[in-house]
Amino acid sequence: ILFLGRIHPIKGLDILAKAFGRIAKDRDDICLMIAGPDSEGYQAQVEAMLRSESALDKTIFTGMLTGSKKRAALGGADLLVIPSYSEVRSIVALEAMICKLPVIITHQCNFPEVAEARAGLIIEPNADKLAEALLKLLDDPKLRQEMGENGRRLILEKFTWDKIVDQMIR
Repeated sequence: ILFLGRIHPIKGLDILAKAFGRIAKDRDDICLMIAGPDSEGYQAQVEAMLRSESALDKTIFTGMLTGSKKRAALGGADLLVIPSYSEVRSIVALEAMICKLPVIITHQCNFPEVAEARAGLIIEPNADKLAEALLKLLDDPKLRQEMGENGRRLILEKFTWDKIVDQMIR
């Protein structure tokens, strides 16, 4: 499971810590990678939340990733999760979908096309909904593959530079 973004309270890492803790205790086949810069020292709080959920030992903090390291994280993950309380539009979701990663995002990510294209799951920002969504995708490799392919198709059809320029001109 990959989270890629700033380690900041607005990003919903408290939700992710609780949801991951709930499912990680019963599974030895999952790992959470949190990739991004620590904003305002919040990583220590996230680590404490994961520790209280007995999930810190299944979590990797990488710091900020760029270039080939970022591509490797996207290529090595089974899914991307963005449990944000607020986003303008998630660029990370676009990056994940072009890499055929299914995404789990909140409604606050303002990306309804994800659900319309069946490229991932859109949830309310709470731990129960996130745990349910994580289990749904983790337990169904065929669904993950289908959503990943749908996401790549969505990006190629609507979010490449040539498509965006055409929309702007119109």
